[in-house]
Amino acid sequence: MGFEISLRSDGWVSDSSGKLHVWAPLKPEFDLAALAQPLSQQTLAQLPGQWTIVDQRSQSLVLASDRVRSHPLCYGFDGKNWVVTDDVNVFQGSSFWHLNRQDAALFPHIGYVLSDRTLLEGVRALQAGTRVELGEGGQLAHAPYFTYGFLPDPVTDQAEYAQLFTAALEESLGRVLNQAGSRQLVIPLSGGLDSRLMAAFLKQLGAPNVLTFTYGKEGSKEGQISHSVAADLHLPWLFVPLDPAQVRKEWASEQAREFMASVWKGVALPHVQDYYALTQMRQKELIDPDAVILPGHTIVGNMHDEQVLQRRPSGQELNRLLALHHANQQGRSRRICSAEEWLQTVRELADQVRLGRTERDLQAYFEWFNIAERQAKYINNSMAGYEFFGYSWALPMLDLPMWQVWVRGSEELTATRDWYACYTDEIYYRQTGKHLGLFSPKSTQMSPALKQQLLKGMRLLGADKLLAKYRSIRTMVNHPMAFEAFSRKAVPAQVGAYILGASQMGLWASEFVHNEWGNIVPSAQD
Repeated sequence: MGFEISLRSDGWVSDSSGKLHVWAPLKPEFDLAALAQPLSQQTLAQLPGQWTIVDQRSQSLVLASDRVRSHPLCYGFDGKNWVVTDDVNVFQGSSFWHLNRQDAALFPHIGYVLSDRTLLEGVRALQAGTRVELGEGGQLAHAPYFTYGFLPDPVTDQAEYAQLFTAALEESLGRVLNQAGSRQLVIPLSGGLDSRLMAAFLKQLGAPNVLTFTYGKEGSKEGQISHSVAADLHLPWLFVPLDPAQVRKEWASEQAREFMASVWKGVALPHVQDYYALTQMRQKELIDPDAVILPGHTIVGNMHDEQVLQRRPSGQELNRLLALHHANQQGRSRRICSAEEWLQTVRELADQVRLGRTERDLQAYFEWFNIAERQAKYINNSMAGYEFFGYSWALPMLDLPMWQVWVRGSEELTATRDWYACYTDEIYYRQTGKHLGLFSPKSTQMSPALKQQLLKGMRLLGADKLLAKYRSIRTMVNHPMAFEAFSRKAVPAQVGAYILGASQMGLWASEFVHNEWGNIVPSAQD
């Protein structure tokens, strides 16, 4: 009995003993020789950067992930050995390659698998911010190595908090600049706050080799805003045009199937949105081959339904709000509320944050649920797409200093993105002399009183929901980023799914888990 370890990705380094292995997207931010044995929760909680650790220095095997689940590991016990890998396809042809039917049934509603389960029966996945210890006889112990929560004496002054936030950004981005050296830094630039703050702050720090890019259909509003932001900051800008016919053709290729097989990691819907743009950037050498991509993923903004902080919702309402936010990809979140797999996760994450009865406890719970589940498994897993095309990456706005400063802020500063928007506007103004111009749809030109009367009448008739549904469907079948091209269904069939309540992600998740995009996951017959 023992361990079979298969670490196939680039980025792994080992210590002199060959028994301590650390993965990092650039290089480890810490000295491997300084990692004392055994790896304690306190040690892991203080490690900066993005990393995954496999430690074979004792009789048991220790696995640990950073707080954002940068490089997922899967593991399972076959009765004799623990099989541990960063490539879920290692399990093909083994006794593990069987569909986890319970979670497969939930997958179209969520887009990823909850808790530490995978779509493979008997295979687990390393969770964000978690330490796992595996024993030779099949023993398993796992727990988060830190507790997400806000500090008891928060900073309430906006100017003071801005200074602390700036210091954390400087430390995190400075670390990336030191590691990247002269390599090109590439920012996916949208019309929102996060990537704009990243670009403006890198400009403030004097980063020497920065390129911004966006992709979409010609003439898309977000592309225009992205271009204007780059121009304001005097940064070079690249636009990758998306033609739906070309996207659809490329998405049906063998390379696309290999991409999906590489990036789903046993847990999540592949982050398909970036695929075509990355294909073009690699094929046409639009960015440097050793470029470091810096998405604006951030610790900010993981709260939702902040109005409930002013009152204590019942357990039933809390469950419903979480499901509506995280499990509504088919428009039927109430059905998920009673699923045992869902309820297990609701309870598990409540225990992890030690959910009490204060407003800050509740805020921490909502945020940690989002961070540990959707962000870690779907949003942050988009980094695997960059790796597939041979690029490096970093997540400076999710580095340890950002976590540490975030939990110091008061509820007024952190429960919404209002303070963050003002802060970003100030940084942007310093670099450009201009205030933020965020994308928002044009409002109808009518008096406020008349508008309120019309909205009241529409709500009474249910027409407001019908109009919202119509607008949503119209966008999804003619998306500014050509998202309609990723579905294998013809547009009329897509419309039918949307009418029944599916979101675009819900449609993709259903097609993926049912192998309509290729035989990526075990079939129901396996």
